[in-house]
Amino acid sequence: MSASAVSSAAPIAALVAAPLSVKKSMLDFSYSVKDIEQTVEQFIAEANKVYDQVASVVNPTFEAVFYPFAMIDNMQNTKRNVFYLLANTSTDKATRDACEEAEKTFSKFDIDIYAREDLFKLKMDSKSI
Repeated sequence: MSASAVSSAAPIAALVAAPLSVKKSMLDFSYSVKDIEQTVEQFIAEANKVYDQVASVVNPTFEAVFYPFAMIDNMQNTKRNVFYLLANTSTDKATRDACEEAEKTFSKFDIDIYAREDLFKLKMDSKSI
């Protein structure tokens, strides 16, 4: 990896290394409605910070652009799977409803992120390297 790749990837790697901190285990199924709402809100806020950092990359490389996307997608999918299970199996209607709302919020977030032209251009630029 070149020195420029290291310098542009380092701040992002630090954000992704322990990003999207959650006070609960990712496979904890004892979420309350408030926990679900807070987890989604916190995840999106922290993911946006990472995406904004990615958007500021001067020398786009695979590591600086695609790695953060993959890490966030993996973390988000883990949360979505837990909430999907709860939406379909919880005996508490409020929990099921909160999980369904969380899925809608995650879907809207995905659309917003993948519609960002700055991130799209970085992906295209880093593919050619």
